[in-house]
Amino acid sequence: MSYPLQALVFAIVMGLVRLLPLKIASALGARLAAPVLPLVWRRGDHLARRHLKVFFPEKDQAWHHHTRRNLWNHIAQTIFESPHFTLSSLRPRTEITGEDKVRAFVQAGKPIIFAAAHFGNWEAISIFISQFYPPERRRYNSIIYRPANNPWINRMILARRRRTAELAYVKKGLAGARIAMQSLEHGGFAGILFDQKMNEGVKATFFGRAAMTTSFPARMAAKYRCPIIPVHCRRLPGARFALDYEEPLWATGSSSEAIHVLTQMLNDRLEARIRQTPDQWLWTHQRWGPQVL
Repeated sequence: MSYPLQALVFAIVMGLVRLLPLKIASALGARLAAPVLPLVWRRGDHLARRHLKVFFPEKDQAWHHHTRRNLWNHIAQTIFESPHFTLSSLRPRTEITGEDKVRAFVQAGKPIIFAAAHFGNWEAISIFISQFYPPERRRYNSIIYRPANNPWINRMILARRRRTAELAYVKKGLAGARIAMQSLEHGGFAGILFDQKMNEGVKATFFGRAAMTTSFPARMAAKYRCPIIPVHCRRLPGARFALDYEEPLWATGSSSEAIHVLTQMLNDRLEARIRQTPDQWLWTHQRWGPQVL
């Protein structure tokens, strides 16, 4: 299917989903879209199947089938929920922990690095973290992202994100890193999804296997002497969520060893969270490289 046709289908589906209440849209995603997604994204389904077998070899076949089915339910729900996301729609259905620590850093003018992952409904996180800042300071905040492969769909996703969170979305790369650094220099925040496959960075471990991991959060924490706050938005039943601001991580220095240690701590935090609810992480992408499979 060509990119323009994909974008047309995406726009129609999102337009129809927007007409429904959030809870019904979420349930509809799990009921209708989840069975279709693994057929459309066969490579993603193959990767999820293989990754779960490699990293959870002790689990039986029923567990693997149930977890993979729930994973696709979760992905479909995330897609169908996103058109409804505003702070006013999310607040009543989200349990939040750790807000006070974030608010204290913001009030002190301390820059913050928010480290998130493709876990739970990651699309909701930017809406919550931007609301800590008064309107005049929000222009200094930024999130580094990887654009969708389809540029037409990417433009629609970015337009929706910018309507719901006042901050700069910058592509990963040198230019994006510079803008994120400017955010930190002005006492704002820089957000990053740090769980994607990298060709450069730190050779850390993740689920016991070597995984190149971005060193950007650790290097910026050392440079600006600011906290890294891991943040995740877990899915709860009934289109509800639990937003967790974890305890901050701090750089102990700027040496290669210190950067490696801090980056490994981020991976360890994320792994522990995934092990609690493995069906809420995006096993469909090639995190480790083909050698794992």
